[in-house]
Amino acid sequence: MIGEMVKVEPNFIQYAMSYDSDGLRITGLVDIPTGEGPFPVVIVNHGYLRPEEYQPGFDSWRIADWMAARGYIALMPDYRNYGGSSLGPNPFRIGYAIDVMNLIAQVDSLPQAMPEQIGIIGHSMGGGISMWPMVLSGEVDAVVLYAALSGDVGRNWHHIRRYWDRDTMNALALIYGTPEQSPEGYAQISPINYLDRVRMPVMIHHGTMDESVPYWWSADLYERMQAVGLNVTFWPYPGGGHTLGGRGFETMMERNLAFFEQYVRGNVNTPNP
Repeated sequence: MIGEMVKVEPNFIQYAMSYDSDGLRITGLVDIPTGEGPFPVVIVNHGYLRPEEYQPGFDSWRIADWMAARGYIALMPDYRNYGGSSLGPNPFRIGYAIDVMNLIAQVDSLPQAMPEQIGIIGHSMGGGISMWPMVLSGEVDAVVLYAALSGDVGRNWHHIRRYWDRDTMNALALIYGTPEQSPEGYAQISPINYLDRVRMPVMIHHGTMDESVPYWWSADLYERMQAVGLNVTFWPYPGGGHTLGGRGFETMMERNLAFFEQYVRGNVNTPNP
């Protein structure tokens, strides 16, 4: 799983990593704190970039490095079709979610890790991907959604087709139909329709001036989660864009750390399978 050393920092060392996911080889990076372990784990799911432009760590390294410097093993999966990973099927980006679920299942192969203490942070597309383990996993103690895509697959289909990838969405529609042609099918694969299965606390962050993913999507998810009685916290960032910088980023990470210290390192809310 652990490959060559990539960089050395005062509080952690970064390595290349790889693991198996349904017969595919998935690559990525891992930050491992220095000092005496074992350590709690955070999986940082990256957002969208064209695969040919992608470099490992893309928009996840700042979050991962920040957490590793504070005593968390930070795993940054590339997902299938990204980085040095194998090519594989990925309709509606469910393949990416499968890769994250398989990574969760293999955390116990890392000697420095505490496999019963796992958190997830997902940004943008990575936030949308994180919603599948949010509703499916019995191993994750806490989830952070940062400027996340919707848990409504049909809503994402329209948004992605309009702004980023018309060709891929049109190809999916030829096989599965559009959301209007197959509303029941899209609903069945949408995590937002399974919030009753969420068993861990969730924290949501979103800049109010996000130019890539509508802020109201996170506000709507928060209201839906509150309505079914979940442990959910929502932090809006007035004037913040899709990626927070400066003090906004530091504030978000301080909130994430406090959240994970309570629910991941504290391990008081391990969901039941």
